[in-house]
Amino acid sequence: MPHVRCVMPITIDASPGAVLAAVAHDTTLVDDSALPTEPGTGTHTEDSGERVLQGPFPPVPFEGATLTVTVRPADDTGTRTDLRLEAHTDLTIPFLGWFVDLQAYVAARSALRHLAARVRATIADAPEPAAPRRWPIVPPVQFSATQASRLAALSATAIVVNFCGALLTQNGDAVTRTFDKNDAALGAALAIVRAGVLVSLVVAALADRWGRRRLLLVSIVGACAANLVTGLAPSFEVFTGAQLLTRAFVNAALVVAGIAVVEEAPEGARAFATAMFGLALGAGVALSVVFLPFADLGDGGWRISFLVSAGAVLLIPVIA
Repeated sequence: MPHVRCVMPITIDASPGAVLAAVAHDTTLVDDSALPTEPGTGTHTEDSGERVLQGPFPPVPFEGATLTVTVRPADDTGTRTDLRLEAHTDLTIPFLGWFVDLQAYVAARSALRHLAARVRATIADAPEPAAPRRWPIVPPVQFSATQASRLAALSATAIVVNFCGALLTQNGDAVTRTFDKNDAALGAALAIVRAGVLVSLVVAALADRWGRRRLLLVSIVGACAANLVTGLAPSFEVFTGAQLLTRAFVNAALVVAGIAVVEEAPEGARAFATAMFGLALGAGVALSVVFLPFADLGDGGWRISFLVSAGAVLLIPVIA
C-alpha cells in the first residue's frame, strides 16, 4: 500500500442507480462527488453520470485504509454499469514496508473480490456469498501506524541481533582453521559462549527500571561492537570472549524485544505479532547463511561476516 494500489474494475448488467443502491447496502461509504466527473479527466461535468463514493475500508487491517467506489454508465442504454473498486492507504512503515505492502494488498484484493460478489448478489437478490478466507500473513485486527511501525522496528532488531548471534555457529569450522584449533576447543568455546544466556535473567528484571527502549539500543550496539572485536580478534581466546559478550547482548535484546512485541500489539493480534517476530528471527539466521561463502575466500574470510554485522550499528538512529 503506500506504493500499492489495489483496483478492481467490473461491469454489471444493471442500471447505475441499482448499482449505487447495492453499494450503499453493502458498505458505509459517503458520496464524495459534489458533481459527477468526466471519465478519465478528473474534471466535473453535469452529464457524465459518474458518481464517487469513499470511506474507510476495515478489511485492510492498517490505519487509514480507504475504499473508493466509482460508478458510471457503461453505455447509453442505462442498463449496464462500470464499477471501479479501489483500496488504498498512505501508511508508511520503516524497514519492512515491502512486507506490509504485501499484507495490505493480499487483504485488499480478497476484500474487493468479496465486495464485488456481494454487490452482484444484492442486485440479483441472491444469497450473500461466503466470507473470504483470511490469509495467515494478514493481521486479524487493525494496526495503527504507531503499532505497525513499532512491530517493524522490533522485527528489524530481531533480524540484526540474530544475525550477529548466528555467525559463530555458521563459521565455527573456518574459525578453528584460522586459529589452528580442534573440535574440542570449538566445543569448549561454544559452551562458554552459551553462558551468555544467563544475562537474560538479569535483563528481564532491569527492563522495567531502565526502560525497554534504552536496553534494546544498548544491546544492539553491544552486539555489533562485540562482533567488531570478533572480526579483528588476534587469538582464539579473544574471539571466544568477544562472542560471550555477543551472545549476552543478543539474548538481552531478544528478551526485551519479545516482551515489547506482545505489549505493543493490539488486542487480538498478539499471537500474530509474535509470529511475525519469529519470522524475523528466522530471517536473521538466514542472513548469516547468505554470508557463509565469505568463509571460503581464504584464511580469515569469516571475519568479513562479523565485520558486516558490526556495520548494522548504522541502523541504530532509524531504529531509535
